[in-house]
Amino acid sequence: MSILRFDVRVVPPAEPAAQRAMEASQRLAAGDRAGAERLYAEAMALPVAHASGLVNLAALGVGLGDWSTARAYAIRAVQQDRANADAWVNLGAASWHVDMH
Repeated sequence: MSILRFDVRVVPPAEPAAQRAMEASQRLAAGDRAGAERLYAEAMALPVAHASGLVNLAALGVGLGDWSTARAYAIRAVQQDRANADAWVNLGAASWHVDMH
């Protein structure tokens, strides 16, 4: 069996939700899943107005296995900025996982 790997994109934060999501992604990458989940919950509770917040929340959702929520954030990011390549990458990754599970 081959392994198919999907990378997601995290962008420089433009608002608190994006910053928390980026910090959570760093914790997840360092092996601190509980810390990442706590920051993910905090980030989702904050208002998200910029594509950077939506992109980062989508990336983190993919990393944590919250694929439906990740896809919803990525869709919102694409709707807000159709030229945002990071949003499209995360939408593709999240959608693949949703369709496979």
